[in-house]
Amino acid sequence: MGRKYNIVVFGAAGFTGKHLILEIVKTLDEKDEQFSWAVSGRSTSKLDVVLQEMSKASGKDLSNVDKIVADVADRESLRNMARQADVVLNCVGPYLLYGGDEVVQACIQEGTHHLDLSGEPQFLEKVQLKYNKDAEESGAYIIGCCGFDSIPADYGSVYLENNFYGQLNSVVSYMQIKKGTKVTKLNFGTWHSGVIMCNRFFETFALKRKLYPNPYYKFQYKVPYRPIVYCEEVQGWCINLPFPDARVMERTQRYKYYNEKRRPIQTQAFMRSPNFFLAILMAIGSLLLGILAQFKFGVRLLENYPRLFSMGMVTKDGPTKEEMDSPFSFTLVGKGWDKSTKPTSDGLYASPPNKTLILKVSGINPGYGGTVTIMLHAGLAIIKERNLMPSKGGVYTPGTAFARTSLAEKLTRHGVSFTLTTPQ
Repeated sequence: MGRKYNIVVFGAAGFTGKHLILEIVKTLDEKDEQFSWAVSGRSTSKLDVVLQEMSKASGKDLSNVDKIVADVADRESLRNMARQADVVLNCVGPYLLYGGDEVVQACIQEGTHHLDLSGEPQFLEKVQLKYNKDAEESGAYIIGCCGFDSIPADYGSVYLENNFYGQLNSVVSYMQIKKGTKVTKLNFGTWHSGVIMCNRFFETFALKRKLYPNPYYKFQYKVPYRPIVYCEEVQGWCINLPFPDARVMERTQRYKYYNEKRRPIQTQAFMRSPNFFLAILMAIGSLLLGILAQFKFGVRLLENYPRLFSMGMVTKDGPTKEEMDSPFSFTLVGKGWDKSTKPTSDGLYASPPNKTLILKVSGINPGYGGTVTIMLHAGLAIIKERNLMPSKGGVYTPGTAFARTSLAEKLTRHGVSFTLTTPQ
């Protein structure tokens, strides 16, 4: 696009922003990856401190990295940031609380692409309802969930479909986080986003009705809903996760059905538990936390005592490197019909699915390492593979936006691998 910076990191002083800076520095050390970048936030002095910290952490002098002052309370400052960038990587969350809407508006007004890490379906779907037409007209790609949520599951399901060579009927994603040198912990910002999402849970029903007023495709061989299931492919008990991955995956499929007039696939998302007993406890605990988050006093408790209610998994100080460096994987099990099985004239099949293909997306440090790797290379895909993305701007899911790009190959080279296997 010929602007001053290819990439601007908004919210660079935050925990995720710092890790994104380190990922940028590491990527720029590669000969085949060159791009211009800057950092942005409310305070120049804070950005200076962050760049000094990241200089020590990376071993590179970052004192000359350009800084852009931008504050969600000052819309003109947001527009000034957006007009200087090809892509804004927005690391400021929860997006429902901290100006996600204003940053999206500024990017659309300046024709700038915007990626975020939101796992909040209320924010993501409100943005689609409010700004899709404006984004189309400006040429800006507005793409949410561009990290651990939900590129492995959503973009992964599209990648699996592109390599299925037949008719895919369903994709079920099973997320697993293995124990590293220490028990994996989360930053408070991630927890806070989840609390706000639960607090506004019932908004999701009205949003879905507004987004999709027309009848949807009626699947012939339906995958039943199960709150807990044993999965052979990951050798463990798994609990159903309706948000955010499942919701984002469904939006991708509905776009394909309504906008591209193509047959959608069924999608579900689960998380693996170490055993059946813990799966039951996790399901009950999630339900109780969701109920508690419906009340103001409950939200205050969850915000003020995250360590207590997360059983020590959340820290306001941010996790240490050892507490983050845990292996993660998404096992996506795709089932459908092989190429030799033909449907009838009305598109139906006389027998159940007869083919299975499995995609495993794996990496290290799901919350911050894997997330910033995914986010950065998704942003670079817009810059380098614009011709392979949808023909016009708009509000898209990752699966729709990056379906034809080489994002999987880029991520595999940078530590987040995509591996296809056929079960014997």
